[in-house]
Amino acid sequence: MQRLRIADTEDKLRKLQRELILREDFQSVAYSELLWNEALDDFSHSIIAQSELICFILMLIVHLSKSSLITFPLPLMVFFWGVLAIPRPSKSFWLVTAFYIQFIIVFRLLFCNELVQTLIYSEKEISDNNPFSVQRLLAIDPNINGSFWDIALLAMVFFHRYKLLRLGMCRVDFQVRERHLSFSDDLMQEEGDEKMLDEVQFLNFCLLNEYFVLSKISKSTSCEKFCEALLMKKIPSSMDWYPWMVGCDISCLILISFFYLILGHGGSGNIYLNIPFLFELRTAMDWTFTSTALTMADFTRMENYYNEIEAQHCWILFDHWTNNYFPTRKGQPTPTSGKFFKGVLSIIALIIIILAPILLFAFLNSFGTRAPPKSIHFVASIEGYPALYSTDTVFNDETMSHLSKHNMQTLINELTNLEESDIKRNALSFISDYTYQDVFLINLTHHSLRNWDISLPGKKQLMNELHSSKTMRIVFEMSLLRTVDSKQRSHNFILATALTSMQSKIFLNLINGSITTARMSFPFAQFLFAPPNGYLLPVNVINLALKRIHSVSTWQYHGDYWSVTWDQKFVIFVDRVIPSWITIIVGSGGMIAMYIAVILVVGRFVREIVRTPIHKAVIQNIPNCENLLRLFHDIYVVREKRKFYLESRLYGKLVFLMRSPETLIRWCRYRPLYS
Repeated sequence: MQRLRIADTEDKLRKLQRELILREDFQSVAYSELLWNEALDDFSHSIIAQSELICFILMLIVHLSKSSLITFPLPLMVFFWGVLAIPRPSKSFWLVTAFYIQFIIVFRLLFCNELVQTLIYSEKEISDNNPFSVQRLLAIDPNINGSFWDIALLAMVFFHRYKLLRLGMCRVDFQVRERHLSFSDDLMQEEGDEKMLDEVQFLNFCLLNEYFVLSKISKSTSCEKFCEALLMKKIPSSMDWYPWMVGCDISCLILISFFYLILGHGGSGNIYLNIPFLFELRTAMDWTFTSTALTMADFTRMENYYNEIEAQHCWILFDHWTNNYFPTRKGQPTPTSGKFFKGVLSIIALIIIILAPILLFAFLNSFGTRAPPKSIHFVASIEGYPALYSTDTVFNDETMSHLSKHNMQTLINELTNLEESDIKRNALSFISDYTYQDVFLINLTHHSLRNWDISLPGKKQLMNELHSSKTMRIVFEMSLLRTVDSKQRSHNFILATALTSMQSKIFLNLINGSITTARMSFPFAQFLFAPPNGYLLPVNVINLALKRIHSVSTWQYHGDYWSVTWDQKFVIFVDRVIPSWITIIVGSGGMIAMYIAVILVVGRFVREIVRTPIHKAVIQNIPNCENLLRLFHDIYVVREKRKFYLESRLYGKLVFLMRSPETLIRWCRYRPLYS
């Protein structure tokens, strides 16, 4: 405390601060606080240094937050005045900007008041959602937010003006020019050097020339002023590229370091070792084409030892790096900064790995692109006989349309008003994944587009079977075609259901002409689902919730062809087509198969990193690998020098170290430094 009181210079204070940080009882807490203080200082200095750029960005954000005619001058001022001013915007620019922002704030506060709007506009005009209404164009609609950005911009402009005033950068050109002229006179009086006199006279000539040019421009018209100022040679200004160069270098270093750590130290590592048969092939080729006194088994064991020691060396370097920035002393708790760097990042990474399949399937529909249906083919036939009804529908505005927003909302409301049940919740969950643009209505033509081609003997046989007690089945086939990646993709749906005795009798009466029209019900669901690949499927959750399992239709036989009229339109939920790379990742097993794959493959990989077997404790707890690595390098050197006897002796020494933990501990401990 006494030394702190007598420290009268900045150097002495910094020396005391370093000594305080080196103390073990203060290091863990003080160093982390020092890091946060330095980060806060750097952030504040960056804000101060780039205040002009921040003002420009905030001016654009103000216009984007509430686009209107009253904020439209702000981006124009940025792009046609602020950024074109060299070397910096003038004092007038900041005064106009501050005044205009204050005008916008006062204008909005005045006209956004409900009482003022009620007096000026009618209730219909206030509730109008027309984007070209006066409230929208002038940004005085109470529903438009964004006043926070107005205040932030005004505060930043005032702060930037204060910075310019403190730095003396808001003076007019005449004051600066007058200062240069007076400064040159002082130089001529004090210095008698001819060279200095010539330089000062040249400076005066340049300044006077610029003064006459400016005075000439002032006498011209505004258009001539603008053109002459645009074509006149500007004072050369330098751009400080150093921060951008440093930022680019840091980004490149991070990418290179990340790639280097993935591959491992020296170009080898976990990726190289985990590629199947690559390590074995490389080791066999090295032993075959390298002159060595070791057997193939000894050569392979030595490579394995080297990989283990090199990997441990990488972990030691990583631990040293983390301990330098987040130190932890023995007998003291780990500082919060170290826990956040190691622990929180590990927790987030593990949670992302665990939830990755669920998140992928949850947002799977958002990755895809819409592929609307192009055509549909519908066939109804009695099993074993030609089709009774066949139609082909090309989807266009007349025969197929998206489900309107109103109808989509009506369907959702109909599901919402049902009693609470698992089926209702599943139906709402299913329909929430789709928008009205993904749902299509299908209108099938009433009359069959093809005649009922059946011979007289076949017709008599069909009538006999319908008249008998034999169970007949009617088959409905629907095929949906859509274009995906310039290819035609088909989705089929087949439903075969047995005819009841009453339905068989109805078909018999229709064929023999006893009746002309009949209504029948079949278990053909109204709501269908077209997945990215595969067959059309009924949406059971919606069909069960709304009780649309059966469809009622009216049948007519006209002698040569049939007519079928359905009471309700069919609705198809068309799933989006996901990219091929996502299809490869997801596979055909679905979320469960992918989740099992993640748990087995990624989980095993993570477990290998975290797991520490007892038989590897000797290697994985080595504090210093330098001596062992030096021994490996010596073996490689003597092998290159073809000293095979020495190679065998050094390898024997290496094997002895691996078999003797006590000797290995002595070899791998840090040597104390003596002064």
